[in-house]
Order: sequence, then structure tokens, then C-alpha cells
Amino acid sequence: MAQALQTANRATLLGFSGYHWLVIAAGWAGWGFDVFDALLFNFVAPNCVPVLLHIPFGSPEARAATVFWTGAITSILLVGWRREVCYLGGSPIASGVSERCSPP
Repeated sequence: MAQALQTANRATLLGFSGYHWLVIAAGWAGWGFDVFDALLFNFVAPNCVPVLLHIPFGSPEARAATVFWTGAITSILLVGWRREVCYLGGSPIASGVSERCSPP
């Protein structure tokens, strides 16, 4: 019994247990998918924005609209991220950032 308990409590790579690595992997995957959707948006925006605005592909007007709306939507996403970190607490990693934010 004592041998099984000692084996269960044994640390693995870099002193982290299997559960610690699971939590790190889950956080990494969540962040990765969060970044992936922003990259995917920028990848499809040149096709989607002209279609949504009924502008012909390849025209200068389509390029200008794509640049404007891609920048605007990305800025809104970044402002939302800042709001989460500063005013809603964000993550424990961002706690140092939230202490420096101005109050709402």
C-alpha cells in the first residue's frame, strides 16, 4: 500500500505531476484555439467582407473595405480582451496586469 501511494505521489518531468501537465496542455490548447480563430478570421476576411458588403472581388473598394473592417473587428477583439483582463479579473497570470489597469 505504501509503495503504491509513493508511486502515485511521485513527480514527473520538471517536478510536475501528470495532472499538472494535463492542466498545462488544456491551457495551451485553449490559448491556441483562441489565437487560431483570430488568424482564421484574418485569413477569410478578404473573401467574406466583400461578399457581406456586396462589393465585387478584386476592386479597390473591396480592398479598402477589407482593410478597414478587419482592423476594426480585430481592434474590438483586443479591447474585449483588455476589458476581461482589467475589469473581470482575467487569469491568475494576468493578475499583475489587472492591478495596473485604471478602474472602470
